[in-house]
Amino acid sequence: MNEDSLHLPAASLSTLKMRAKLLGEIRQYFESHEYFEVETPLLCRESVIDAHLDPFVVELSNGSSTSPVQAYLQTSPEFCMKRLLVAGAERIYQLCKAFRRDETGRLHNPEFTMLEWYAVGIDQIEQMDFIESLSRQVLRYSVLIEGLPARFVRVSYEQAFQKSLNISPLECTVEEMIQVAQRTIPDEIPVNHKGENEGKDFWCDLLLTACVEDWLKKQRAVFVYDYPVSQAALARVSPTDPRVAERFELFLDGIEISNGYRELLDAEELERRNIIQNQLRIDQGLQPLPETRHLLSAMRQGLPDCTGVALGVDRLLMLALDCKSIDQVQAFPFSRV
Repeated sequence: MNEDSLHLPAASLSTLKMRAKLLGEIRQYFESHEYFEVETPLLCRESVIDAHLDPFVVELSNGSSTSPVQAYLQTSPEFCMKRLLVAGAERIYQLCKAFRRDETGRLHNPEFTMLEWYAVGIDQIEQMDFIESLSRQVLRYSVLIEGLPARFVRVSYEQAFQKSLNISPLECTVEEMIQVAQRTIPDEIPVNHKGENEGKDFWCDLLLTACVEDWLKKQRAVFVYDYPVSQAALARVSPTDPRVAERFELFLDGIEISNGYRELLDAEELERRNIIQNQLRIDQGLQPLPETRHLLSAMRQGLPDCTGVALGVDRLLMLALDCKSIDQVQAFPFSRV
């Protein structure tokens, strides 16, 4: 990178104009489906509690007190948007900035643009239809559109592993997962791994990234649904199969674009999951995060049956504009600030 040009935007002005056009079309798409746009705080006293998402901490002066107040740049607007659902909103969306520590690279920037939406009374099948329609509209300028299947492929998490590795992540043991990894991706296994003590999710994630995503890329556009219940995050457990959660993700050209849930409604279950995630954070040397009291209070009042989706706008625009990195669709990525 030429140091003399770092004051200039990473994206060309023509790309930034096209970005603005596509963001406008995304808004029109949601408005045409009777969603209304909302704005929620980017800085809150609470944050999503997830062992894999580390928020930026901001210290605020506390008036006359000598102890500063800790706040968090939001990794997702999820919590406040769910509080709006409890207040009576039925279809809402938001285009906003989200922030995550230790995320840099071709597909990552510590500050990025997120599209998040929630709909009451809509199941995950209907949401997948909705996402597919939105994606086709945004991608219509891209060469990628020519290779997309007539209908996006839909496979369960288990089917994706069976088709690519001939194993069931729901039925096999941790030892069997390790054997598959040693046989197929020996060079990808961290030298300091703890074997079976890492847990099945560690090996599932490793195999998904190193092997399964190659198979997903060949499908060009594929939804993966019914993730293991251990990876439920804030999705509810399937009422027909307690081994899986009603979570679904869209992969385009092998890249994860969106992540959606049939949302968890049980406040006590969320409290239990938060405890588990905070313990995992401690085990990884991360600070535990404060309890999500506002969301728990709202859920106890009654979160309606709903689905929610978070979509990485920069990644989708990268594909739509035939770019190689999200830096190429951002004016000033972190490397230039």
